[in-house]
Order: sequence, then structure tokens, then C-alpha cells
Amino acid sequence: MMVLASGCGGAAGDKRYPLPEYYPTPTFRDAFKYSTDTFTGCPDLQQKVPDLPSPLQKENNKHGVGISLTCTFVGEGGLDERFITFHGEVRGFTHNPGLFSGSEKDTTVNIGSDARWRPAGTDSMCTLEVLDENAFMVTGFRDEDPQSERCRESAREIARKIYAAVQPE
Repeated sequence: MMVLASGCGGAAGDKRYPLPEYYPTPTFRDAFKYSTDTFTGCPDLQQKVPDLPSPLQKENNKHGVGISLTCTFVGEGGLDERFITFHGEVRGFTHNPGLFSGSEKDTTVNIGSDARWRPAGTDSMCTLEVLDENAFMVTGFRDEDPQSERCRESAREIARKIYAAVQPE
């Protein structure tokens, strides 16, 4: 009869083969800068950023490990007045430059780890995409000339305020 025995480490008190220490599995909140409750809702975002007009609609959509929030803020004059869109997404991974649809970097906004301009479309909006660790934030501002510096500066200003409002405490 043969008896085999194996173990993890040596005899009790043997310092040559220490037993591994127990490390609890980190929670989503511990592992990443932004948690799944970062983007709680459009009215809450408007309350944190008082310059935003009232939210028009709200969509909360869960996507795998994380959550996304899409908001449209419209001034009292309707679509002819201030029209701002925001999309925020928290993911279970960090630094994924593949999320960007734009390639033109913005070096003046000074938020996040990377910021890029989405190519101008037919919606009369200049749109700034910001990546910050495990969050991806997109801010659009409607202007009659979406290529203008005026439009871009308005989008930057709003993006900075929203960015500041969603920072973890």
C-alpha cells in the first residue's frame, strides 16, 4: 500500500515555505475609480451641475459589468436654445482607447486620461469624448457651427463641470 500526501507549505512554523495569506476579493468599488452608482440619473446630474438646463429624457441601461446613463438637456426655448447631450459609461476594465470614435486629441480640456473630438456629423453638435480610467464620458453641445472654437469651448466647459460632479468622494 502506498500513501501520497501533499500540502501547501512545510511543517507548522517552517519559515522556508510560508502559507499564502488570505486576501479578500476586491469589490467593483475597490478595484476601479468609478463604481456602478457613479451615474445615478439625469435629474441628479442636473442638481450637481446647476448650469445645465432641465433634462428632457433619461435612460439607464445596464451593460455587463457596469452601467450607462444617457441624458439630453434642453433649455426652455426648446431645440433652438441650449441643447446638451451627455452619455456616461462605467466599465469593468480601464484605459480602453478603442471606445473613441474620434482621433483628434484635445489637449486643453485637462480632464480624464484622454480626450478626443468626435468627427462632426449632421446633428450640428460638437462632441467631446473623455476617457478616465474605467469611465467613458461623452458631452455634446449644439451650435450652428459645430466646427467652431465657440462650440468646442462650450462643450469643454460643460464636460469639465460634469466631470467634477461625478468624481468619487
